[in-house]
Amino acid sequence: MGDEIVVTGTYFRPLIGRGDSQIDPPLENEVRRITAISGNTLTLDAPLLHDHVRAESGLSIYIANLTRPIKVRSAVKSPLENRGHVMFMEGARVKIHDAAFVDLGRSDKTRDVDDASNPRGAYSLHFHRTGYDQVQVVDNSVLRGTPGWGLVNHSSNVQATWNVAHDFVGAAFVSEAGDEMGSFLGNTASGGTQRPDGPKPWARDAVTQEQQDRLRAGDMGRGGNAFWLVSPQVEVRDNVVAGSNGTAYFFFGVGMMENGIFTGYPLSRFPAGIAPRTWKEPNQFNGEVMGLSADLPVKDFPLNKWLRSWAVNFHAPFVLAGLAYAISVLLLLAVEFFGEVGMGAQRWIDIGPLRLQPSELMK
Repeated sequence: MGDEIVVTGTYFRPLIGRGDSQIDPPLENEVRRITAISGNTLTLDAPLLHDHVRAESGLSIYIANLTRPIKVRSAVKSPLENRGHVMFMEGARVKIHDAAFVDLGRSDKTRDVDDASNPRGAYSLHFHRTGYDQVQVVDNSVLRGTPGWGLVNHSSNVQATWNVAHDFVGAAFVSEAGDEMGSFLGNTASGGTQRPDGPKPWARDAVTQEQQDRLRAGDMGRGGNAFWLVSPQVEVRDNVVAGSNGTAYFFFGVGMMENGIFTGYPLSRFPAGIAPRTWKEPNQFNGEVMGLSADLPVKDFPLNKWLRSWAVNFHAPFVLAGLAYAISVLLLLAVEFFGEVGMGAQRWIDIGPLRLQPSELMK
């Protein structure tokens, strides 16, 4: 008795409003304290305000325990620059079990990062370039109340199992650069929120200059995404996302910029037959599926669930743009040797019944 639990929201509501004025609907996650247990009946310290019924037949209702015997928290919750954060670096040998990381982190994903008032990398629990030979373990722990990212694997080998992330901004579980190893197994994320510009432009439109600037600054994953996944070498299995406003599983192939280049996995490592398609597991879905590849660029992705969240997203604009550029260059070379003359110039090429002008594609 005395443990705090979160009863996650089950009802999916679309965005409120239209166009740039769209806002997220209120979440229906409810945190309560257990005051009595009798058999399989729990008595809570206050009534629930929402029904928490199954959205569809066959779906489950998820409840997560937020209490752990060990608690690591900031002495002060605000201002953010006075908060603590946990970072392990090269040479670390870490095994964390049954710990709660509460109100930690200085990196604020509701505003742009800088190197002064809003530093990058000051996350709740951050494994920063600890290497690949040593497996770091985080098991049955809680990350709660972070203004940025929760558990971050940056160029490390992290095995994260049966953890809970609740009340986070930006992203809960992260593989950051593209070269990470390890796994996210059996974790639960709820209560993800986002900054006002949210993830929708990433998901549906061309990349803007402002978004490219954010990439170069290493300022991604700001959309309330439960899992922000860059590395294809991380196993993602049997996780639950419930009651979050952002995308449940966001696969971001670009990576981050280091030494002038993006760290995301190269085109040669993409699965064969990449094509945007809708995808879902019918018994584990309640929300909108966005366009993504049926061949997800991740080591393994079985038995993952999402409720009251955007579903899955795949994004690799720079890689796809590079592929289009390479094809256009090859077509220009083909014109030089096999092109057809038209209107006094050799600028056309016939491909079956189609006649193309590659110079226009390059423009």
